[in-house]
Amino acid sequence: MGRGLTLIPPLLVVAMPFAAFTVLCLRHFYELGGFWGDSGQLAALMWHSDPMLHTPLVSGGESFFATHLALIFLPLSAVSWLLPLTKIQFFAAFQGLCHALMALAVYWLLVSGYQMRTLIRRCGAALLALTFAFNGLAIAAARNPHFELLIVATAMLFLTARQLGRPILALSFFILCVATREDAGFHLCGVLSVVSVIDRRRGARGPRIMGTVAYAIAGFLCGVAALVVQKYAFPVPHSSMSGVYIGDPPFAHVTGKEIFERLLYWIFYRAYIVLPAVVAAIWGIRTKNPWLPAAYIAFIPWALLHLLAASEFAGTLSNYYPFPFLIAAFWPLPGTLHGNEVAGGTLIRPRPVACFAAMLALSFVGLDRQHDPGKLDVPASFWRVPSLEQQHATDAAVRRLLGASSLGHVMVDAGVAALVPDAVRESDLVSGEVTEKPDTIIYFVRGFQHPLVRRMADEAGLDRRYRVPGTSIRVLSDRPLDGLSGLVDDLK
Repeated sequence: MGRGLTLIPPLLVVAMPFAAFTVLCLRHFYELGGFWGDSGQLAALMWHSDPMLHTPLVSGGESFFATHLALIFLPLSAVSWLLPLTKIQFFAAFQGLCHALMALAVYWLLVSGYQMRTLIRRCGAALLALTFAFNGLAIAAARNPHFELLIVATAMLFLTARQLGRPILALSFFILCVATREDAGFHLCGVLSVVSVIDRRRGARGPRIMGTVAYAIAGFLCGVAALVVQKYAFPVPHSSMSGVYIGDPPFAHVTGKEIFERLLYWIFYRAYIVLPAVVAAIWGIRTKNPWLPAAYIAFIPWALLHLLAASEFAGTLSNYYPFPFLIAAFWPLPGTLHGNEVAGGTLIRPRPVACFAAMLALSFVGLDRQHDPGKLDVPASFWRVPSLEQQHATDAAVRRLLGASSLGHVMVDAGVAALVPDAVRESDLVSGEVTEKPDTIIYFVRGFQHPLVRRMADEAGLDRRYRVPGTSIRVLSDRPLDGLSGLVDDLK
């Protein structure tokens, strides 16, 4: 009986974030409408994709490897053939898995590294692990579902396995991490390099320390190799690095006023990133443990890159862009153990778990100021799951409507395109620049493009309104569609 009870905390640690963020992602697609160029494209690439990861029609059809060398998509796509899940369900489950793995890393380290083995302590460890999975930065990233959180989850598991002396698991998580995106190796290299420098300054020696250096070098080489392969095997005229960060001409957008305003913006609107970093720095100073803020120090170049970024979205550290700071927020837990190991147990350790809890608590400051283009109502979106009937009805309706010739020239909003990115062209998307008047617009009634849809409809004279019962899909048209299967007059 006692052993059975000890299984409850780890099961909750995995099940709760998995379920909550899976539901949130399903709601993102089926209630509010996804983003065709982000979540919609990624969902398509992870599910039943070809070996070259050709992007769907709406994205142009080129290989996604030209944008990101995400080799992890190949095994993910292979797994998708084995599971009875739709494209969106599979992507939603992937999102839930990333958050669950982050929570698992925290719980594993607390129980095995901090010896929180009694039932009461396991429950405390589970509470902290769940809080990390739902922390402010994790929620910010979930508002625009991407795949970078797999870098975070596998990096956390790698650092935990290394600290607990599990070399095979550490190597496995390292490989998964660097295979996720071309820059993952650089992120690991940064953290391990700073740790190695501190180790050397503190006189550390031995194979374990050399292992840290070896992994740092391996991470750097993996990053370089990925960039070389991407440059010569998948060349593109304009890289995302140029468009998002450098600009054209390079850094012409950078001014002292712009930098100052962004720094102020980070302090007041990205407090869920800044405040935990401040706690880690104070914690390290008070405990005389320079390892604690090591990961935050490692990601200073990442912060500077975004401070100078051409894209306002990146420059404001919105959504998933600051994802490496999730690794930094986790690092003080293994960093405390690592520092005491190197220093021979001479460091001061006043309640490290309590300090970590304080970091997590401060990550919720400014939650209401997060960039939220999809209008996800957190926390309600964690449990308001679209029914299977609604999901199937939405998928079927979108396919049926796009195949109906009686609709004339059809345009769709981003949410519809995210569900069927292989069935629409970029010219069919609702946007501020339309050269040809649409005869019909298909859209999500609560989608973020709803105001634009209404304006376009008014300008085009689309005065007939229809809905698909049991879904959030609406149709505006200049012609009667009462005879079309599955549509009802929205005014009745």
